[in-house]
Amino acid sequence: MGGYLKICFDIELGRPINTFTYQMIWYGYVFFASIIVLKLSRIIVLKNNGIKLLLDKMGKYSFSIYLIHPFFVTVIKDVVRTNHPVLLMLFTIIAALFIIIASIFIAKLLQKMKTVILFGDQYNIEHRV
Repeated sequence: MGGYLKICFDIELGRPINTFTYQMIWYGYVFFASIIVLKLSRIIVLKNNGIKLLLDKMGKYSFSIYLIHPFFVTVIKDVVRTNHPVLLMLFTIIAALFIIIASIFIAKLLQKMKTVILFGDQYNIEHRV
């Protein structure tokens, strides 16, 4: 970690850096972070608890969250503007939770629709899988 911080300070001070070293440190970090995430996910799967149920529900709606979240990000970005670091951190956490919950709500609402009007034509979507 010390090498990474030195490189970051060198970049900020405008000193030349060896990008190969930076890339190798980054690849090592990503590799070990992925191993930790895989280990945590294995622990969660083996324990049948509320976190597993929450992640299963998020997995069910992940594509809907992916498609709908840019709308909420744009709206929130235009509403809230701050440069204060603590408020920005709190806002980031609250906004992420809001975006996930709102996206799941919209996805559930869209699943309950019987017909869709698209480009002036009405489509029956009752028989979808």
